[in-house]
Amino acid sequence: MDINITWDQVPWVNYKKQIPHNDTDGALIGWVVTHEGSRLGVVTPSGPVSAEISGKLRHITELGAAEAPAVGDFVTLRSGTPAQIESTLPRKSAFRRKEAGGRTEAQVICANADTAIIVTTAPGMGEVSPDTQLNDFSLRRVERYIATLDPRITPIVVLNKCDLVADPQAVRSYVAAELPGAVVVALSALTGEGTEVLEALIEPGHVAVIVGSSGCGKSTLINKLMDSTAAGNTMTTDRTPDAGAADPVVDGVARTGHVRSSDGRGRHTTTTRSLYALPSGGIVVDTPGMREVQVWAEDGGNGDPIAEAFPEIAELEGECKFSDCRHEHEPGCAVKEALLDGRVLPDRYRSYLQLREEAGMTAEMRLQKRREWGRRIARLSRQIKKERNR
Repeated sequence: MDINITWDQVPWVNYKKQIPHNDTDGALIGWVVTHEGSRLGVVTPSGPVSAEISGKLRHITELGAAEAPAVGDFVTLRSGTPAQIESTLPRKSAFRRKEAGGRTEAQVICANADTAIIVTTAPGMGEVSPDTQLNDFSLRRVERYIATLDPRITPIVVLNKCDLVADPQAVRSYVAAELPGAVVVALSALTGEGTEVLEALIEPGHVAVIVGSSGCGKSTLINKLMDSTAAGNTMTTDRTPDAGAADPVVDGVARTGHVRSSDGRGRHTTTTRSLYALPSGGIVVDTPGMREVQVWAEDGGNGDPIAEAFPEIAELEGECKFSDCRHEHEPGCAVKEALLDGRVLPDRYRSYLQLREEAGMTAEMRLQKRREWGRRIARLSRQIKKERNR
């Protein structure tokens, strides 16, 4: 298990400023930097260790009283071979998605991230080309990623493979207009063009998790960011239009692969989650490609991720006639009025309603699960009392 970060590069000081009231009682502190199967790579002040979740913590997570440690978590450890993770310190943010299928469980992609870099290929903009490498782009999927984010995580939308389009800045302007409020960067991870813009957005000591579909160039982008001296090159390319392959396999910190020529889709070359320190001082998290992104609406007071993804709709909600307006058929709805006069795009409106409904269904499923869990606990309590009274 390769660990590419030292304790000097860990943002422990920044974390303590934001989460100041942690009493660790002199325990050994570590930062989870890789996750592969049941093993986690953890950096500590004494050096890197291989660790696993302790039996007690595993039992607590199986009961649903806590979440298992994820990449980006600060944890307390007990020395051993492997070391035992005893607890997870409070998170300042968490990027979660609902697990695939009918399960009502959250999968934590990354903890304590400051930024999420959503990587997709640039849209083809109707250009006639036999190349299939731009098939990944979908505005609706990007909206879904943003709606999945913890509101405390800032999204950046990256349009990769811009060496395959005639006018990258026109492409960037088009996507920015379709995603109000989003930061959009057009670049080519292969040539390095535009990567200096993204690098400047990843502040020293901040953690940026990189997400996207397989084959969109996430690992190639990380390799280019690690080689910061290559950023800012003029736009040249050794791609061939009919090659049917994406970024070539290169020697670097993150393994890269090819896409299928038949449909432009990539293979899962990244199968683990790993942290990498950039020369600029920022930290990036490489994640496996995601074929499915389901919204996880978190309970509590950390903001509304759906509203964060649709700021042009959120800012109108206070102008509706009714405070509980759902922006569908109610009279005096400011959102519907904005839809009619063009201030809200029809596709964005439909996507907003769909994601809000999905989040509501997930929240209802979680509520039913908690109620069932409560009934099971009550039955068990009655059985214990009955046995004691015999």
